Amino acid sequence: MPQVNLLITQLAQSDLMRVFNFLNDLGASKQANTVMQLLRNSFITTQNQPNNGRKYELSVEGETLSNVREVLVPYGKSGYSYLFWYNTQSNQVLILAVKHFRENGYRSLPYLKNDEF
Repeated sequence: MPQVNLLITQLAQSDLMRVFNFLNDLGASKQANTVMQLLRNSFITTQNQPNNGRKYELSVEGETLSNVREVLVPYGKSGYSYLFWYNTQSNQVLILAVKHFRENGYRSLPYLKNDEF
């Protein structure tokens, strides 16, 4: 099986920075680094096992997109989650968004177009 490419969207990169800065600003730099390492390791697991996680219904412009999944990453009493899309045609995993469990939902994905899925 050929290597699956892993790509992280700008939105997901922004989410990662937001999570890191939130923890770091609280004086929890060790935890911030630990969380980043946990997420990185989970991204690699997803790259190697692109059917990782659970199916997630994501709609853009009124259409539900296929092959979107959500992965939960426990940390302490809570944790983080992220959405990804596995493009079987190009053999790529695209990390779409990242959030803390306590956040209400993922930030909007307005840049996604149906033809990307």
